[in-house]
Amino acid sequence: MSSRRLWGLTMSNFVLFILATLASVSAQILTRQGMTQQTNDVIASLLSWQVFAALVCYALAFVCYALFLARVELSLAAPLFVGGTIILLQVYGQFTGEHLDIYRIVGAVLVIAGVTLLSLSMHKGAA
Repeated sequence: MSSRRLWGLTMSNFVLFILATLASVSAQILTRQGMTQQTNDVIASLLSWQVFAALVCYALAFVCYALFLARVELSLAAPLFVGGTIILLQVYGQFTGEHLDIYRIVGAVLVIAGVTLLSLSMHKGAA
């Protein structure tokens, strides 16, 4: 009996990928928020609740990503994780007023296409 797959991933691996990516994106957003609040005092910025929460998110992202890497080939896992992070950060940027130009849009499309091609090659190799 075959299990359902998305980008060549089982559902449990896909959940690990989503958790790792969301935790990493959250950590980056929280770090930025914490470090831009206290522009004059770097120490106060580093001790902000946002930076502390970012460290927790990075720890969660690391654990999920490590488990993901233990189950998925590195040549698929790394581009999928990095691509997902890039795309989510661009979406976040759109909601916060960052400029989204044609280069960023094309780049995101190329990331998605690349990950799809990688997963197709992995699936073909496993057949």
